[in-house]
Amino acid sequence: MKRLITILIALCATTAQAQLIVTSADSIQQCTPEWLVRNVMLESGVTVSNVRFNGSPDIIDCNSIGYFDTGNSPTNLGIEAGLILATGGVSVAVGPNDRDDKIVRTTCGQYIDETLEAISYAPDSVFDMAVLEFDFVPWDKEVSFNYVFASEEYLEWVGSYYNDVFGFFVTGINPLGGYYENQNMALIPGTDETVSINSVYTQHNSEYFVNNAGGQTIQFDGFTTVLTVSFRVEPFTEYHIKMGICDVGDPDWDSGVFLEAHSFMSNFTYDMTIDKTPYQEIPENQYFCTNHSIDFSTVTEWNYDDVVWYFGDGTSAHGANALHTYAEDGVYEVVNVLRNPHRAQDSLFLTTTIETRSFSSSEEAAICQSEPYLWHGQLLEQTGVYTDTQPSISGCDSIVTLHLVVYEEYTTEIDETHCEKFDWNGQTYMESGVYEYLGQSIYGCDSTAILNLTIKHNYVSALQGPEWVVAEGIYSYAVPDSLTIAPGTLTWTCSRPEWQITPSNDGYHCDLEATTLGQGILTARTGVECDSVFSITVNASGFDVEENKATEIQLFPNPAHSQVSIEGTQINHIRMINSLGQVVLEHVCESESLVVLEIGSLPKGVYSVEIATARGRVVKRLLLLQ
Repeated sequence: MKRLITILIALCATTAQAQLIVTSADSIQQCTPEWLVRNVMLESGVTVSNVRFNGSPDIIDCNSIGYFDTGNSPTNLGIEAGLILATGGVSVAVGPNDRDDKIVRTTCGQYIDETLEAISYAPDSVFDMAVLEFDFVPWDKEVSFNYVFASEEYLEWVGSYYNDVFGFFVTGINPLGGYYENQNMALIPGTDETVSINSVYTQHNSEYFVNNAGGQTIQFDGFTTVLTVSFRVEPFTEYHIKMGICDVGDPDWDSGVFLEAHSFMSNFTYDMTIDKTPYQEIPENQYFCTNHSIDFSTVTEWNYDDVVWYFGDGTSAHGANALHTYAEDGVYEVVNVLRNPHRAQDSLFLTTTIETRSFSSSEEAAICQSEPYLWHGQLLEQTGVYTDTQPSISGCDSIVTLHLVVYEEYTTEIDETHCEKFDWNGQTYMESGVYEYLGQSIYGCDSTAILNLTIKHNYVSALQGPEWVVAEGIYSYAVPDSLTIAPGTLTWTCSRPEWQITPSNDGYHCDLEATTLGQGILTARTGVECDSVFSITVNASGFDVEENKATEIQLFPNPAHSQVSIEGTQINHIRMINSLGQVVLEHVCESESLVVLEIGSLPKGVYSVEIATARGRVVKRLLLLQ
């Protein structure tokens, strides 16, 4: 038995940045060795068969093989997912590295592989073998995959009898000469030295070693960097590979090997051309000729004859190269299939879509009468059908037919009658006349429109009736005698709604009663055709208005600013009334001949000045300026 060594390691508290997730194969329903290889390890260019774990192709019922991944964040392992083989249960790999002698006992039965046993230091003392092996056929000249070897043997058992072993053993033809006979391909890069605990550690090949003491994501004490196995092969020749690991000396202190997901592959060249052009480089607008032979070719370095072409029109052909002719215009899906002679499910294919057109095509065009159409070097000016013969992209002649329509330029006349104004093509017209507009038809051709416009202006004049009235009095107003409209057509309104308006039966007259002091606008509107509006400004005063006495009173200056003088005979009483009928200033005196009023504090506007004298009363209008 190994000696038990207790090592005290001072660790700083850290937060795990990632984790290793390991799933044992026996916990996966119906998991077989073939399922693991095909779905986890295999990439492309390789056909596999006869997959076995510890000699059996059946469903795996023990814990020394499984798969792993690192979740959303990578670990310091350098590989994010793949297969894992271990000398104990695969869960031994899950970190952190909190022990130097971690053991998870295997549940697999005793299995001995002579190849693996032969490379151990103690062939008669091997335990816990985990061996994955299968036949494979490479499709190209080289096979490769990536791996990491890890162990709890580090670093205590470097150079000792207790040295767990592993290897990747290949059997088959060596294209460089000779034969691989269980040849171990797990080598130090650039050397013939096999990878092991004794060959990769801190003192030897240290550039390939990761000391995981205190590691947060992996349990193993040490492991290699990501290494690559790469070896030459003969394409389409069967080989056998054996991937194995085991304990040596005793079943303790486990080891494991991580095989990177989808890294087992054979690189190859595979493309197809259509009429000598790689299918990815065919322009989207390129077409091939119907009834013209098209060259389909497979591009590959393989010595491979089992190629099938599907042309998308219900026909197919065998062989790396094929000629095919499409009988009808259309869009076709072309599929090139490389059939694997060993396993049909490993076949590869390429697919693309091509369009074929017949030797004839048709075009349509339309032009205006004054603009000739340039088509295939010809200037065309008449409506008609024209043809021309042109070579297509694929080199076959094509007859092109043009259906040309020539639209005429024309003139239209428009008659319009409107009141006051007419808006037409972005312009406003207010007078009768003939106007012209140059525009475009619905086909984009020049067209001239002529407008014959009649403008009818409405009739506006003042109503007939007194301008100055006494409040509480009734006054009569009428429209001009020249207006001829149907009875009851006029609509009467006044800007002072408290004044009373009584239209006559025929609608030509109305009576107005100014019930309050102030100014109002009396309006009569016809409301027919070009609307005629009649209005007058009515000023309602609280005094009798005797215009024949107005010459006896002088009001100056008018307009006034801060003062106004009133000169006359025997002035007794003065009031100033604003446009709202409000008395804003009042002055009482006794038979004065000159009165000066201070009016600078009043707002500017038009005022009625009522002046009472011993001989009567008059009203003057005063314009006050600031």
